[in-house]
Amino acid sequence: MVSDENPGDILVNALKFSVSNVTGLAVWGIAFALSIIVMMVIMFSGMILFYDNTLAVIALVLLSYLPALAVSFLLLGFVIQCMKTVIGGGIVMPTGLESPAGLVKDGALTTVILLEAVIVEMICFAPGFLLMFLAAGSESTILIFLAMALMLLAIPFVMVLFFLNMIQWAVYADTGSLLQGLNPLRAVGLIRSNPGGAVIMVVLLIASNIVFSVVLLICELLIITILLLPFLMIAMYAAMAYIVATFYRQSVGDRPEVTRDTASAGYHIT
Repeated sequence: MVSDENPGDILVNALKFSVSNVTGLAVWGIAFALSIIVMMVIMFSGMILFYDNTLAVIALVLLSYLPALAVSFLLLGFVIQCMKTVIGGGIVMPTGLESPAGLVKDGALTTVILLEAVIVEMICFAPGFLLMFLAAGSESTILIFLAMALMLLAIPFVMVLFFLNMIQWAVYADTGSLLQGLNPLRAVGLIRSNPGGAVIMVVLLIASNIVFSVVLLICELLIITILLLPFLMIAMYAAMAYIVATFYRQSVGDRPEVTRDTASAGYHIT
């Protein structure tokens, strides 16, 4: 990866990066698939065995999500490992298992950063859901309209938060600091220092998702979706990590006139 990558190069290189380590794809794809299988087995077994015990069914359904949550937790660590690789100039996707302790640590701290965004997003949608709840009780058309309007208005803000949070992941991946990763102003500073790169990042993230969606559609037509879906998901995460980390690296590491601290803070050195 080089600093003069154009958008097309970044997208192509992101897709190449996402399939550059067959072992990594296999390990994480199988882990993801097994977590889903275990979840489904526990869930449906509980429904069949305890169909007459509502509390037991609810408990088992909640329990069934634990394997998937555990793998998702580790996958966040894997995404951070991918970002670290790209920020460091690497072009091959890591397996993510080179340092199990580091993987767990990265997964844990990135979960905290993610929860920050989730909480804010919930707050954004809260007024709309509250009005919807009140409207359901009063059957007021005006309240329903206002509730829907509030939720629609919240969607663009939530999308911005999503992209901002991914940049915060890259900040953490580079600095190793949870406090810096939790600071959205760091991400805002990077966007201010490289607004064109931020727009390209968003466009490429959407484009990469379209590419994987097309591949998924083709797999569905060939009736092999279930077999390939876990591996496609891992590849998609790796590609997204590459795109975001490339934006971060170009905003900070590849610009000699901007240091990491000043770029993150939004100041320029001329």
